[in-house]
Amino acid sequence: MTDTNDIIRDGTDGSGEEPAGRGSPLGRTTSDPAEAETVSGSQGSPSPGSSEPGDGPISDAEVIEEELDELAQTALERDEYKDLALRAKADFENYRKRADKRVAETRGVAIAGVIRELLPVVDNLDRAVEAAGTAADGDAFAEGVRLVHADLHSVLDRLGLTQQDPTGEQFDPNFHQAISQAPASEAQPAGTIIETVQKGFLLGEVVVRPASVVVSA
Repeated sequence: MTDTNDIIRDGTDGSGEEPAGRGSPLGRTTSDPAEAETVSGSQGSPSPGSSEPGDGPISDAEVIEEELDELAQTALERDEYKDLALRAKADFENYRKRADKRVAETRGVAIAGVIRELLPVVDNLDRAVEAAGTAADGDAFAEGVRLVHADLHSVLDRLGLTQQDPTGEQFDPNFHQAISQAPASEAQPAGTIIETVQKGFLLGEVVVRPASVVVSA
């Protein structure tokens, strides 16, 4: 006769077999491989309707928010490019103005240098015209001198040269050169130009030759 305690200790019913319900995950044993695969598969797969966090469909609000963020980024980049373009345009305009100014200054200096060399010729022609004024009418030589004098002054005028005769004006060392002084009077107070000995010339704002003058003192 089998002792009950022996059955409990070795887990058998005395016949050497385990009782039904032991060794199976579901409390029972199965010998069918297909059924065993079904059982194991049902334990590892989530039940219908359950989902992992973040796997759900994107809502319309989230889509709109992403599109608004992209639009804001695009607008920011547009503003940056626009600012760069405006800066480049301003830099180019400043460069063009500086270049034009340098060209004008260089041209003025070159013309002034040529005119400065011609001024003695102009002075001599002025004197010749004054002398020709006393010649008899019909003198071909005197008439030729007048024509050359007129043509030369016409060319100088087109270049922008202006003649300065500052008699009666206040002395300005920037434009005048004092070569002598004379006593001042009520009609000609101190600092007044009494006489212009040699006329001055300006090319725009550039002094080609200051006027040589006599100043009251």
